[in-house]
Amino acid sequence: MKQIFFLFALIFSFTYQAQISLDKKEFNALLNKQNIQLLDIRTQVEVNEGKIPKAVHVDYFSKDFIQQCLTKFTKKEPLLIYCAAGGRSSKAMKELSKVGFKKVYELKGGFDNWAP
Repeated sequence: MKQIFFLFALIFSFTYQAQISLDKKEFNALLNKQNIQLLDIRTQVEVNEGKIPKAVHVDYFSKDFIQQCLTKFTKKEPLLIYCAAGGRSSKAMKELSKVGFKKVYELKGGFDNWAP
């Protein structure tokens, strides 16, 4: 029985992928950690109105969204994402987890919630 439990735990640890929505306070706390990657998935027009410092912009609506993310980010390090209000980031979080990103976090309420 212990061997079955150990095997299950081992498999789970290799396949588990965190997809977590964070409030503004939690999101900002993670921004200050090392090895954090920050992805802004809004349109260029939205980004022109302001963005979170150090964010890398990849438009969610671009045809090669996933490929650009695979090129610009590492799957092993935590990835924080945000859009304008939270709808796109929720979808993107699931898509990025499917292609192997292990720890993906989104900002609840998006940039509208983060901006002062």
